[in-house]
Amino acid sequence: MRYYNVDSAIAVASGIVVASWIGTLSYMFCYHGTLQALTDGEVSAVIAHEVGHVVARHLVEFQHMLLNRRKRELEAYYIGLLLMASARYNPRIAVELWKNISLSYPDFSKGDHEHPSVEERANSLAQAHVMEQALTIYKEVTPRRPVN
Repeated sequence: MRYYNVDSAIAVASGIVVASWIGTLSYMFCYHGTLQALTDGEVSAVIAHEVGHVVARHLVEFQHMLLNRRKRELEAYYIGLLLMASARYNPRIAVELWKNISLSYPDFSKGDHEHPSVEERANSLAQAHVMEQALTIYKEVTPRRPVN
């Protein structure tokens, strides 16, 4: 994939951790445990979120401004929701993913200084105007057979 003249790649790291991140030069890292623990639709939500950082140019801006990291995370979740809908994945899966993570990993669900809480992630994606926009895209690209 090329975006903003930057080569991108996805690398799968060994480990049972359920996590992913986007590094410099748009290289995304995803743990093998993430791919095993999640459904295809849930993996699409994770990857779409990381690609959302690239689309929003967070990597370019990151070096100059470390403020508002939580806001950037929420922006990447929003962009990712629209991207996964464009790829024919039901956007409701993203909300369910964060609700399930909240139940399965209560310590992780609290968030930190850079990341919103799991509840905040799910609520931001479940907002009526956000979900309606994603569902409109999903319905336009999924006339007969959705991916999931």
